[in-house]
Amino acid sequence: NIRFDRNFTPELAELMSSAGCIAVTGGLECANDRLLKLMNKGITLATARAAFEAFSSASIMVHAYLMYGFPTETKDEAIGALEFVRQCFADGILQSAFWHRFALTAHSGIARTVVLDADYKKLCPWSDEMISGETWDEDFTDAVVENLASEADNREQRRKKREERHKKTK
Repeated sequence: NIRFDRNFTPELAELMSSAGCIAVTGGLECANDRLLKLMNKGITLATARAAFEAFSSASIMVHAYLMYGFPTETKDEAIGALEFVRQCFADGILQSAFWHRFALTAHSGIARTVVLDADYKKLCPWSDEMISGETWDEDFTDAVVENLASEADNREQRRKKREERHKKTK
């Protein structure tokens, strides 16, 4: 489990790969620079993308953990995050991701400022809509699933080609 920061250069990723690393996981969280700064994550989308690229070029699979509904997150920011992740999948630099609803826990930094669920709903009132599906059109959802399946097939083909190139260089 890593932080997707600028320390993961292509050279370091190659070293990790040659040492036997086949996959990394890390928290991309909200996939939005404003929110990453707000939560003091210490990364930006640019540094995360550069890390994804470094790992992928070294044939290391990348998995990201994400969340939606972080306090003050807007619908546009959530949709922008989806687009960022979709583009990373399309570019073959992200192999899997897991998205979950933000959960306020006692040990999270935001717990000191947002105490009650009612306060949370004031800060991010649309988050319940995302869970219930009321904001998603069924045809849109089917099209996204279909597209992701197709992209997954394409990613697998690109992964196999990268592995072949990687074997030839050794």
